[in-house]
Amino acid sequence: MVQNMCEMHYTTSPGYYIDGDVDETISYIPSHFEYITCELLKNAFRATVELSNRSNRSAHPPIQITITKGEGYVGVRIRDQGGGISKSNMRNVFEYSWSSMQESGESADDSGSGSSMAGMSMQTNLALQQGIGGPIAGLGFGLPMARLYAEYFGGSLDIVSMEGYGCDVFLKLRSIEGSVEEKQI
Repeated sequence: MVQNMCEMHYTTSPGYYIDGDVDETISYIPSHFEYITCELLKNAFRATVELSNRSNRSAHPPIQITITKGEGYVGVRIRDQGGGISKSNMRNVFEYSWSSMQESGESADDSGSGSSMAGMSMQTNLALQQGIGGPIAGLGFGLPMARLYAEYFGGSLDIVSMEGYGCDVFLKLRSIEGSVEEKQI
């Protein structure tokens, strides 16, 4: 899904691969897990494509997704080569309504059509109108909400940025295996 959103917005996208405990099953609330991972992957895909465009890379490096399963938790690491997050922006990434799209120099209307959906391409606007997707970035709620979901259910979301290279995002979620009576949320 994220790869399609990236293709729709940028007309290109990086590949990805999944490693680690790929044969494990994950017991978690599907809609929350999907929301969190979708937001994290959108950031990784966007950063990778935008750095490739700025630096004239001939090919996008793939996104690495590593899954681990420990005693009572599931870990997901998403590693990109999208240039990382600057130190000055790092303190803002979990602030609601803050977006690096505001800093990236993208115009308020990429489509040139006078669209009221500022900062979104014509393809993204059409996808929203048809109910088949949303913006890949720019609203400022993805990371704060992803972290809120993770922490509310006993997990964590941490970002390690290597400015000029990329980011490692670590998502740790409490597994919901076992009986409901055992869980304290």
